[in-house]
Amino acid sequence: VGDIAECGRELKARLTPHEISLAPPKSYTAQTLEAALRARLTRDEYQQVINPLASTPAMDRWGQELTRGATNDLGKGKRIFDALARHLDTGDLGTRTAQEVFAAWNDPAQSFCCQEYAKLYVALARAAGIRAFFVHVEKDYSGEIVYHDCAAVWVGDKALLVDPAYQWFGAPHTEYVVLDDVQAIAHHFYQPSPKGSPVARCRLAAKLHPETAWGQIRLASALIKANELPQATETLQIAQQLEPGRWDGYTCQGLLAIKRNDLDGAVVNLHKALAINPKHGPSRFLLG
Repeated sequence: VGDIAECGRELKARLTPHEISLAPPKSYTAQTLEAALRARLTRDEYQQVINPLASTPAMDRWGQELTRGATNDLGKGKRIFDALARHLDTGDLGTRTAQEVFAAWNDPAQSFCCQEYAKLYVALARAAGIRAFFVHVEKDYSGEIVYHDCAAVWVGDKALLVDPAYQWFGAPHTEYVVLDDVQAIAHHFYQPSPKGSPVARCRLAAKLHPETAWGQIRLASALIKANELPQATETLQIAQQLEPGRWDGYTCQGLLAIKRNDLDGAVVNLHKALAINPKHGPSRFLLG
């Protein structure tokens, strides 16, 4: 009974939207986005790029249908959120694009993760004429360390974090970065995927968004798994310079030490990781 009561209190809290004062990131048109990608990538890399936020005419129609009758951007954003937050997730999760999530939306056997909800929400919101962007979250509303994603919408000069996965319109997450579309494409390619080499995908992402410590750690992890240890060491040094003392940086250092048979060094780094993020199961597995 106590657990259910606590659940009820938390769900009630999620009915309150929290506005934030935040300037939106750079906006791109289709032409300026293409130019930005071509300027940073080789021709072969550019041909591999997928925009995870891209829409289709059918998606545009759905976004417009969901918001028909709403009188302002706040009402439009809330209607799209309500439509996405009703979905029940029971199975495996993935890293699909907005178009892929939309194609699977009406299949009751499909489940979606936070980043998939965020991508679809951004695409639908933009179809309804709302300024919306993808958000990478590192500490949630409770202060817990997470790898999590949501969306952000602007209503006038105020923004709200829209999080269908947390079922919260206006979530008060505590540490996050709102990404422009080039950075959102990089975020998509930093993610694990059965499509292509993890190292190649992360290297492409690093060209688009090199100034993210989280991304550099993703690249370092892929390099370690590919046994490219000198390059992994250099990449971890970049991550350390960008954001010293990250828990996942210590986990990666521990994995690198294990690869080099430096078990004492691995123990030291993994203890540092767990001192910051004690709930991270993979770090405990490596330490064991």
